This record gives sequence, structure tokens and C-alpha cells, in this order.
Amino acid sequence: MRRLALLALLIVSMPLAAQVRVRPSLPVLDLSSGTVSGVITSVSGSLVRIADGLIVVDATNAKVTGDLAAGALAVVVPRPGAVAPNAPLAASQIAVTPLFPITLSGTVTSVDIANRTLTLLGRTIRTDGSTRFSGLLTFLPMTLSDVFAGQMVIVQANVSSGSLLATTVAVIPHIATSIDDPPANQIQLSGLVKSIEEGMWTVGGPPGSLAPDHLIRVTGETKITGNPAVGDLVNIVARISDKGPIVAISITKSPA
Repeated sequence: MRRLALLALLIVSMPLAAQVRVRPSLPVLDLSSGTVSGVITSVSGSLVRIADGLIVVDATNAKVTGDLAAGALAVVVPRPGAVAPNAPLAASQIAVTPLFPITLSGTVTSVDIANRTLTLLGRTIRTDGSTRFSGLLTFLPMTLSDVFAGQMVIVQANVSSGSLLATTVAVIPHIATSIDDPPANQIQLSGLVKSIEEGMWTVGGPPGSLAPDHLIRVTGETKITGNPAVGDLVNIVARISDKGPIVAISITKSPA
């Protein structure tokens, strides 16, 4: 139950990532006939073993939410009726959610595309073909190439071969506080400076990124801080214009 409470607390904290879709871990269950919850030890056909096989659940015809797999947390609602001693529990509902040994959140300090790693909170985290990325609007599925230093992320990882292997990497867009919400036509974005022309900058993701480039109009009223140049990471506050590219209110060079 302590694990369930901790998991619920993590899910409640997720509104920080308002634009990142996070699937709720447990659906609404009918608990009138009791429940069994625990980490799945193994799955064989329709038989699900929990607690090293001390509890066996028969998932035949059960409504299953999530993927039945060893190491995942399962909440089982048995079918009403008597159960023979030590017989498999016939389930009516099973809710399954993955358990991750570690979840980290913070600002990315570096990304190594060649070695498929990112560094967060002083920890190097590996990614592979099964790592799922989310949080940015891209034309194609996100990859590590869409993640760069200075972004805020939430990483869920497992321990693999003595190191951390990311299962999911969710990029968190800037979220204004309720005290200082921007006007409806004002946006905030970050990216690498691709080009600087008179009155017009191009800002986008790093080389090889699937993140779209943005044309930013720069006027005499735009406040530029840090003397950013091509290749620098910048944070931009801009207003949306119905007459063309968005207009920069401020452009600030991010710390290296």
C-alpha cells in the first residue's frame, strides 16, 4: 500500500508537465468484491503470478488495463463468489502500471547524440531504441536529437548493466506561474539560433532535430540580453502577430 500511495503522489505531481501526456496509472475499479495488489512475478498464458507465485490470478475474460508483464504493479479485482483454498483467483478487472526504479526531473546539462546519452542532475542516462520521447510538437516522432541542454525534462529509468537506461523522456515546456501569466497573445519558447539576419532570426532545434524552425522578427524594441550568436541556446518571449512571423519582446542567451 505504501508503494501505491507513493505512485499516486507521483501522478498527482504531474500537472507540472501540463503539456506532456502521462497516462493515469490506475483506472476506476469496482472494489466491492475486494482487491489484490502487488508486483507481478511472472505471466504464463492467462495465469499471473504475484509474490513469487504465492498468489496466482486467472486473467481469463478479465478486463485488463495496461500490459501484463513481470515487474509491473497489478491491482486485481476478483470475481464475486467463493474461492477454493489456494486456487487461482478468477479476476474480473486487472489494472497494470509499470514501476520504474527511479524518476528524475530537472534541467538537461548535456546531450551526447553519438553515445545516445543525456546528463541530468549530474547523472549520465542512456537511451536506446525503446526509449519513448514526448513533450514537443514535431512532424515526426521525437528522438534524442530533439533534446538539448537547457530543457526541463522528466526521465523515468531502469537500472541496466550497472547504469541508468531511460524508459521515457518527457520534455516540459515553460509553464508560467499563476502570479505572472502572460497575455493571451504572448508565448515563450527556447531553441538554438540558426541564423541572424537584419530584423529576422531563425531559431530551432539542434542539428538533426525534428523540432521545427521558427522565424522570429526582431525590432528596435526587442530586448536582447547576453549577446547571443548563431549556435547559442536562447529563451524568447514573443507576441503572436497576424501579419507574419512572431515578434520578439526579449531574447536571452541561456547559460552554457
